[in-house]
Amino acid sequence: RRQLEQWRHRGIIERDAADALGSLADAPDVDLAGHTFACVGANSEMGPLGALLAHGATVLAVDVPSAGIWRRLAQVAADSRGTLVAPLRRPSGESGPRTHVMGEGLAADEFCARAGCNILEETPAVAAWIAAWRPAGRMCIGSYVYLDGANFVRVALAADAIVEAVCQARP
Repeated sequence: RRQLEQWRHRGIIERDAADALGSLADAPDVDLAGHTFACVGANSEMGPLGALLAHGATVLAVDVPSAGIWRRLAQVAADSRGTLVAPLRRPSGESGPRTHVMGEGLAADEFCARAGCNILEETPAVAAWIAAWRPAGRMCIGSYVYLDGANFVRVALAADAIVEAVCQARP
């Protein structure tokens, strides 16, 4: 709660966001099963991926293709009640990300080696991948990306474009 108040006083989040997050912190038994969240920059330290998975949510995780990152995300998912969904790079010659739900027929090592995407290079494909997930259901999408220096502007713009495209496709 103290951190939420610090963020609110510094203008990082607004009062309603602090209140909502505080309510969640005060109700650790909240059940997010059946709720879908897309996290662009899923491995971010400031991101909610761990908490969402712990509460049973389905999380569409978007992050760079790095086996180390995906091993960590896969472990967080394995230790939770939630479901991790990731874009997989296709074999050479095929384009666009392919969906994989953790625990459904792919060895962990292969999953970690193939999971991820580069939102700077694949912005439209990533947006289409997220938007296509259970189109009739509700989804909450958030951007938690970060890179140092001028690259932050580029990645933030790519993430914003993804969020905007998904919101346009899923009114």
